[in-house]
Amino acid sequence: MPRHDSYSENTMYCVNCREPIPATRKWDAITCSPACSKARRDYGRSRRDAISCRYCQRPSNPEERARYQAWRRAEKKTAKEGGA
Repeated sequence: MPRHDSYSENTMYCVNCREPIPATRKWDAITCSPACSKARRDYGRSRRDAISCRYCQRPSNPEERARYQAWRRAEKKTAKEGGA
């Protein structure tokens, strides 16, 4: 059964710049251009990177890094003393 789309007459707007999305974009697009898509992707990455590194999953801000390094030092010291 095909989906009934009751929103087809509504004008859709870009989530990044609030311009109308052109008809040339795919039907479920949320940005008006590739530039807005890149800006949105970069913004999301910067938000995630503020919490933890997207490559190594370690803490990102200086306080969390210092706490993480202290925890790793204590863990290595315990492993050495434990006979590892």
